[in-house]
Amino acid sequence: MTVFVTGGTGKTGFSLFFTHRNQIEKREKIFSVFNRECNFPGLSGSFGKAAFCPADMEKDIVAAILRYLKQRPRCFAWKTHGGMYGTAGIPDIIACMDGRLYAFEVKRPGGRLSRLQDVTLKKIEAAGGVAVMVTSVDEVKKALAGKGEEL
Repeated sequence: MTVFVTGGTGKTGFSLFFTHRNQIEKREKIFSVFNRECNFPGLSGSFGKAAFCPADMEKDIVAAILRYLKQRPRCFAWKTHGGMYGTAGIPDIIACMDGRLYAFEVKRPGGRLSRLQDVTLKKIEAAGGVAVMVTSVDEVKKALAGKGEEL
């Protein structure tokens, strides 16, 4: 296939593209995965749609939990970030409420803890904190209610 292109200089040239059948099929499969649409509330037009949107993205669940925790009285909560200077296995959200430490490892529904995350949650529990894996704000509310917090 010959395609005529115009470069940055404005001069017209041509380019040859050779494509095998299996490469086209692979591209179509990849495109079908990344072509799912997802609507985001508050955004309109093309800004309100994402090229790839799993059912519940973990970052969206984390954001919803943080919004909930930050509106509670006497609660200080933050999202931990991994990296070179961070400690591996630390839960996604740490909160201090009325002098008690809460650690929430956030997963998408159906997600599982890694071995390191499981060990870390158990160490926090052993030290007297509350450490749980959650997949929604409702599960955070249940964890807080189970530990005597008022909702």
